[in-house]
Amino acid sequence: MIAGLLKQFRGDGVDRSPTGMYALGTRLAGATAIFFGGLLTLALLDPERIGVFLSVTALSAFAGVGDLGLTYSLLLAASSRPPEKAGSVAWAALAAAIPTAPITSAVLFLGGSALLLEGNVAVDRWLWPWMAFCAMSGIQLVLTLALTYVEGTGRRHAAWRANFWIEIACGIVFVALIALRQELWAIAAAAAVRSVLIALLLVFRFKLPDRAGAGSRFALWREELWPMQWKSLVNSVAGLLTTRLLTPILLAVQGAAAAGQIGLVLVLAYLMTATASVLPLSQTALYASLYHQGKRGELKQAFRRTFAVGTALAMLFFVGVAAACGLIREHSPYMAARLPETQVIWLVLAITPISHVSNFFAIAIRSQRKDPGVIPNLLLTLPSLVIIWLAARNGALAFSATYLATTTAVAVLYGYLFWRFIRGMRPTHRAPEG
Repeated sequence: MIAGLLKQFRGDGVDRSPTGMYALGTRLAGATAIFFGGLLTLALLDPERIGVFLSVTALSAFAGVGDLGLTYSLLLAASSRPPEKAGSVAWAALAAAIPTAPITSAVLFLGGSALLLEGNVAVDRWLWPWMAFCAMSGIQLVLTLALTYVEGTGRRHAAWRANFWIEIACGIVFVALIALRQELWAIAAAAAVRSVLIALLLVFRFKLPDRAGAGSRFALWREELWPMQWKSLVNSVAGLLTTRLLTPILLAVQGAAAAGQIGLVLVLAYLMTATASVLPLSQTALYASLYHQGKRGELKQAFRRTFAVGTALAMLFFVGVAAACGLIREHSPYMAARLPETQVIWLVLAITPISHVSNFFAIAIRSQRKDPGVIPNLLLTLPSLVIIWLAARNGALAFSATYLATTTAVAVLYGYLFWRFIRGMRPTHRAPEG
């Protein structure tokens, strides 16, 4: 596995730039900030306050769908065409995002407020920090589109290097405010720092495309972005509902203390999955470019390499972190009051390698700018949420076992779709002209 990671970092094989190193570093920087922030919350806050903080943190993840799937669609569209022709698509994406960002931010604020009120959390504890975060999230989403254009037009290394340093700066601010016992303001402050840094990069570092004709933007958005955008939106919402909504569900069903205990383990599972899955995610632009150039052999080689390294990394995370959490719980009465039972820890963290495999399959099949799994995934998500909600009423063990079962079902679905995708590839394709 170590040799595979080194190859990924050096860019051996298809990818010659150290994009994987910066992508993994970005996730590790974010995970490190959350880890130290978690240690501080354990040391400084009571279990109920921890539960509120983790619930607000989980709700803040839904800001990622405020672009309505536009960012991922732009990345695929820009990667599948020459850089000189991707500028008009970027401006079409920006024209679509500016009016929708304030609306989705308002919806996020109202939806999160409703769940926090359902959990009987005092309004004066979360209202202003939550409002500030939702306002900043809309600005951040619009700016992120420009950084996505940079990644999609052959500058993946530069974009991920920028993400790496931005994540470090945000992490420092996040941890510092938690240390000052302003944990809810830490989330809003991190979003503000990210927005300011992206704006500075766009002004002084990255060259953006010239403005395209305004008359063609709607038609270009409808033809080039919307067909994949709505699928990306549905998949993102489904993923967030079945991961980040779980702590708020526990808050509403079991109370703040249980949400804090299980929520800590859910955060660990999410961080480990996101870290392992960043390897294929950082290659999204490469996958789309190779597919649309007809380089099927090189594409399959890239799939094999990132799948092997990412899955090994996910398994290493799962076993190591689960064992460490179990030992800490058994030998520390203080931590035993803040972590669930050992069986629950192992069941929840077991979703790490399963979710990584599912994420890899999904990223791979979307390189064709199609997603045959969008409707089946949605049909699995809705009953899964109902089952998880009902299971949560029967205790932590039932909740964790049900969560693992529903996660496995999604992985099986995308595994089948990936198998069909690979079988449908012809051995060689002539690269398109131009």
